[in-house]
Amino acid sequence: MNRFLPATVLILGLAATLSACATSNTVPGGVPTVQLAQAAEGSVTLTAGLIGNAIGIDLPAADKQAGLLAEYRALELGTAGTPVSWTGSNVRGDVVPGARYRVNEYECRDYTHTIYRASGTEAARGTACREPNGNWSPVI
Repeated sequence: MNRFLPATVLILGLAATLSACATSNTVPGGVPTVQLAQAAEGSVTLTAGLIGNAIGIDLPAADKQAGLLAEYRALELGTAGTPVSWTGSNVRGDVVPGARYRVNEYECRDYTHTIYRASGTEAARGTACREPNGNWSPVI
């Protein structure tokens, strides 16, 4: 068996998923795009990330917004392995980006998002890639 076959299948699958993300305002599964507006970043768009979907589903909207902004900062500006922290009401979190890598014309990053609250810790890992328009979209 060719030792490169599993990697080739993964890359082809990722490319197919990314092409679907690049042509709509939702990612596969119907996750809507979320607008983030912050003075320091201007108006940025991040397709809904791990928070609110994989973890923190029951968080208030303001806390989800803070978590999404941290995901954006980690993906866009973060140093691999260095947490980008955020604080909400009775909850805090860390987003740790991985190294940047390319899949065809897409820049991608793996990342881990952990939220801490009195009731316990939740963590999820994901991958996001930058679309041609500059937005980051999770790869599902």
